[in-house]
Amino acid sequence: MSSATATYNYDVFLSFRGPDTRRKFISFLYKELVGRDIRTFKDDKELENGQIISPELRLAIEDSRFAVVVVSENYAASSWCLNELVEIMEVQKNKGSITVMPIFYDVKPSDLRRQTGVVAEQFTKHEAREQDLEKVLKWRQALAALADISGDCSGEDDSELVDVIADKISKELMLVTTISNGRNLVGIDKHMKELNLLMDLNSNKGKRMVGIWGNYFESHLHKEFVDNIKGENSSKQSLKKQKVLLVADDVDKLEQLDALAGDFNGFGPGSVVIITTKDKQLLISYGIQLVYEAEFLTFQKFCRSFRSLAFKKRDDISAAFEWALYI
Repeated sequence: MSSATATYNYDVFLSFRGPDTRRKFISFLYKELVGRDIRTFKDDKELENGQIISPELRLAIEDSRFAVVVVSENYAASSWCLNELVEIMEVQKNKGSITVMPIFYDVKPSDLRRQTGVVAEQFTKHEAREQDLEKVLKWRQALAALADISGDCSGEDDSELVDVIADKISKELMLVTTISNGRNLVGIDKHMKELNLLMDLNSNKGKRMVGIWGNYFESHLHKEFVDNIKGENSSKQSLKKQKVLLVADDVDKLEQLDALAGDFNGFGPGSVVIITTKDKQLLISYGIQLVYEAEFLTFQKFCRSFRSLAFKKRDDISAAFEWALYI
């Protein structure tokens, strides 16, 4: 099952070495994710001495869209963390249902990949203690595979790293949700991907107004955005200086844009205002430079749409489809 159509109980599974990061970095990250309504699984019952991963924990991994693996200095010293990592990497490899996002916290990816320095010492202890060397080999392979995935590295400011991670996950979840919600709408994927690039929601710099227009406006296109910002009922006062995504639907008067501009000036960096309209001249007159045209369906896309609606998933439709087009 593809990640776009799968159903998940959690958005994020957090894997981390408790004594290293739980009280500070993980605490801040978890609070930020939950504050953004990102469903996050955090295991606070880390066990030692190589105890087997429980079926419940394995199920939590399989039921998560993302695995954020925070590798700290003593992560590889914990047989529990390594067992958990093996589970995560196997789910990614065998089922393809989870996206792994490594965070290298005060460690170098090269040390994990080559397993040198402190990591080498930790594995030497594992090999002396463990009778099952095949298990240790799996730990090594999982850690090396993780290090080959592009991730984020810690710096001097943990809060900045937390924002980067939360922004990245929020953007990915929005893209996945919009494409998933519109997966039966012919041609919607192309529109959604182009609009996401135009809006650059991951940016925290500047503010932008994006206009979407079309004489034959595809209502599903802007509905995808409206559906994804439900629950944002904050007052204008609370939105001041905040990063905001606002949709102004079916605008047809300059006065409406004038009223919107007052709020826009008070929003924080990275804010995006989306304006949908059937009047392109309205956007031009107001000086909005980022404009996206919702085009008519091409004949090929019309045929695909007609076929999917009229014949659903039946295979014996070729002759009937040709007659339908002829009529």
